[in-house]
Amino acid sequence: MTDQLDLTSFIKLKTSMTGTVDSDTTQRIEVACQSIHKWLKYCEYHYSNLPDVQNLGHLMLAGCATEYRRRGESVDYRYVCEANIIGFLNCLHALLDSFPYLLNLVFPRFSDPDNRVIGWSENFVEKYSVDAFYGSLKKFMLGKTFNVVKSYVNTTKHKHLILIAINQRGLEFDEFNARLPFEDENGEIQRKDEIIPRQDAIKFIGDCHDDLIPEFFELCRTITTPTEDRNSVTQ
Repeated sequence: MTDQLDLTSFIKLKTSMTGTVDSDTTQRIEVACQSIHKWLKYCEYHYSNLPDVQNLGHLMLAGCATEYRRRGESVDYRYVCEANIIGFLNCLHALLDSFPYLLNLVFPRFSDPDNRVIGWSENFVEKYSVDAFYGSLKKFMLGKTFNVVKSYVNTTKHKHLILIAINQRGLEFDEFNARLPFEDENGEIQRKDEIIPRQDAIKFIGDCHDDLIPEFFELCRTITTPTEDRNSVTQ
């Protein structure tokens, strides 16, 4: 993955809009950017351990013998597979979910940066409806892959693990229920319940790695590209 977050771009943007940035805000922006960068590296770690998961010989042995371990390893192979899949999604979810906090630091809509309203919700995103990047921000919030990741992680964190089955095709997520957002004919954000069908776990992780993460960094570039009509109304 070649995409990464320029740790100075958001500070430079903030300075260009206000002339000066207080030390507390500067520190918060730096920590937020560094955190996103670290979450990305954690994603890369788990992703780098996934290609070996596609070794069907090991997978079939793991499926037939629940205690199968590769030579030199102390953990059952199926748990190695599952841990890296779940670890990748948890880290990706944390990376993406922390972005609204950073956005509010640069374009404050709430004077308290720790306000619990700040997050990927239609109410928060609508605060940027007059900004040039609003369309890109809203599109990302409504993205199917992004919301499947959120639903998967929230289900495993707050309810139960979603089964990862080993079969002749490889590794598959079991189906699970998700509540996904969509834009109705009036431009309003609604939510609907949807069953996410069984799918190839490795392919889904690959889609997140190759498509969703680059989409996120493209959103960052869109936001940090200088425009003449920046709005910084604070509530």
